[in-house]
Amino acid sequence: NAYCKWSLTDQDYADMLGDCEGDGSMSQQCDVTGLAQGANTVHIACQDAYGNQDTADTNEHIEYTVDASPPMQSAWDPAKGSMLNSATATVSFTTDENADCKWSLTDQSYADMLGDCEGDSSMSQQCYITGLVNGTNIVHIACQDMNGNQDTADTNEYVEYTVAASPPTDVSFVNDGDGEDIDTTTDSDRLSANWSSSSDPDSGISRYWYSIGTAIGGSDVADWTDNGTNTAVTRTGLSLELGRVYYFTVKAENGVGLFSNPVSSDGQLYMIEGDGLVVPPEEWTAVGSCKTSNVINVSSVFGAASAHFFSFESGKFQYMENPETVALQHGKGYFLISIGPSEVILPDTGNDYTEDSFVFTLDAGWNFISNPYCVPINAGQPNIAMTCGGAPQNDIDLYVYSGATPEKYVRVTMEAGFKILPRAAYFVKSAQSGCQLTITKD
Repeated sequence: NAYCKWSLTDQDYADMLGDCEGDGSMSQQCDVTGLAQGANTVHIACQDAYGNQDTADTNEHIEYTVDASPPMQSAWDPAKGSMLNSATATVSFTTDENADCKWSLTDQSYADMLGDCEGDSSMSQQCYITGLVNGTNIVHIACQDMNGNQDTADTNEYVEYTVAASPPTDVSFVNDGDGEDIDTTTDSDRLSANWSSSSDPDSGISRYWYSIGTAIGGSDVADWTDNGTNTAVTRTGLSLELGRVYYFTVKAENGVGLFSNPVSSDGQLYMIEGDGLVVPPEEWTAVGSCKTSNVINVSSVFGAASAHFFSFESGKFQYMENPETVALQHGKGYFLISIGPSEVILPDTGNDYTEDSFVFTLDAGWNFISNPYCVPINAGQPNIAMTCGGAPQNDIDLYVYSGATPEKYVRVTMEAGFKILPRAAYFVKSAQSGCQLTITKD
């Protein structure tokens, strides 16, 4: 038979204040108060009928773990305060004990919430949130542990998100070149563009993307490239094709990964600069005249350099030996090589051709022609058309010289985006004598 006391600190029987029921018997009951959430130690000391008492060294240490609180949440993904790009979201998080969780867009207790999360009876939870609106949203998440401790409207977690479900504005223009819009470029290895700024009031602009193609919206020259927040670019290391039009396309990305519509430039044509044709030293150049009468004074143009002209007659090249002057026939092609230390400019002399169309009557086999106009001409119909015996020819074999030796030729793509250049010469093949090739300017 005994008398017993309890304490939350390690004390002798005589010092303890918590009295237990069951004095003088062998059945004791202690009503312990003041236990804290988590681990607790209750110390119980007794005295028998002869006055023998427990000390701090002999009293009983009884350990209890108190769980009177709902689960604690942490590690929300997306994190609190994140920007979202959709009216729906999958929110993952962890709890400090096995739990069942729910969600709501209104402040409610666990028992009242209808949105159920996955991960029941585990510490890893995932809630599929719907119904978010553009702007600020509060997602309330409440949990219950395995002991039935539940979040109330006062204890649930407030997870704030900002939804920016609208894409950024389109850029209003894309200029070819590094300033005002240009139509032509003479650089063979680089292209430049600049564009207006986009805007997004919710998440801002994180970056611009650009591509370069030989068609509007294309990316066959340069795939989509991150340009940061810069609104201008010069892309180097390119190998541009003479007579080809190149287009930049630009789109903006906002802070949540949404894109504006792509906007393209109107294109820039790679061509040779100015009035006249640049003739590099000691390289073959295919030349022609866009003037109706173009007479070249060889000594005044080439100076100390020696110039060698080749015409193309009846399917063969004919060397024009040491001419003092060369009369370049309008619309005809020639090969020229200049032996000297530097480039020269083959000038334009004579008059422009003023008719809207120019007709070549072709020989059977290969013919060497040049653009009869001093402006670029779009390849393909309706600007370039061929008939044989009055019948339209769908396939036109048209080649441009593109190499250091006369054997290197590239077929002209008969489509928009490729242009027949002035002062440049082209080979065209005819299945029979008398076929007609018509070039019409825009």
